[in-house]
Amino acid sequence: LRPFYRQDIFRWAIIAECVTRHLVPASIRGILATVSAQQLMKKDANGRYSDASSTRPIGKCERPLADFLRGDASTVARAIGRLLVNFGQFAVSSRSGGEAVSRALQTRLQADPTTVTVFTDASNAYCMLDTADELRALDMLTQYIKNLDTARIPIGNTKNELLWACDLLIADLTFYRAHDGAVLTVIDGILARFDLPGGEVQGGLWSMLRFTITVAMLVIQELAITYPDIDRLCIADDVTVQMSVTT
Repeated sequence: LRPFYRQDIFRWAIIAECVTRHLVPASIRGILATVSAQQLMKKDANGRYSDASSTRPIGKCERPLADFLRGDASTVARAIGRLLVNFGQFAVSSRSGGEAVSRALQTRLQADPTTVTVFTDASNAYCMLDTADELRALDMLTQYIKNLDTARIPIGNTKNELLWACDLLIADLTFYRAHDGAVLTVIDGILARFDLPGGEVQGGLWSMLRFTITVAMLVIQELAITYPDIDRLCIADDVTVQMSVTT
C-alpha cells in the first residue's frame, strides 16, 4: 500500500469498492482518473543531470484509480492478450513477445532469400487514437469472441470471461475517459491539470491494452482480409509484414 492509504485504510477501502462498482461522483471521479505524470530528465552534454538537461517525452505516470483496479487489469490483460495473438499482436501478456517476433522475422529471412520484410511504425498513434475507433474495435472484438469456436479460446479462460473483459474496457473508456481524461504534471515550474480530448494516456490502466486491441481489429485484421498472402506480426503499433516475392 502507498503510505497515505495507511492513514485511513478503512475509508480508502470504501472508496476502492465504490470505484469497482462505478459509484463515484463525477467530481471525485475526475480526481481519481487523473494521471500524474512525472517527467524524467535526460543527461546533459557532459553526461550529468543539470539545468541544461532536457526531459523525456514519456514520463513516470501514476493514478489512484490504477491501485484500486489493478487486480482486474491483470486478469483482463492475461485473457485478452493471449487472444490477440490470433491476430499477430504480441504486445500484451506474451512472455518475451518482442523477442519472439524479432526471432520469427529473422528466421524466415534466413530460411527464404525471396522474403521481403516491411517494417512500419505509426507516428503518434498512441496519443492521437480516436476513442470512437477504440469503441468500434472493442465491439468488433466482442463479436469475434461470440463467434469464436470453443477450441480456440485460450486455455484457462471461458467465453464469458472474455466478454466480461471487453465490457470492462468499454466501461472504463466511457465512464472515466468521456469527461475525465486528464493529466496532472509540472509545466514551467507550475503544477497544471489539463484535459485530453482524445488518444490514450501514458500510464492509463487500460491504455496499452485498448490500443493493441484497436491495432489488431482495425489494422492487422484489415491487412489479413485485403492481403491474405502476407504474414503479419505486431508489437503495439510496430506492424511488420512479410511475403515471398519471386517475380
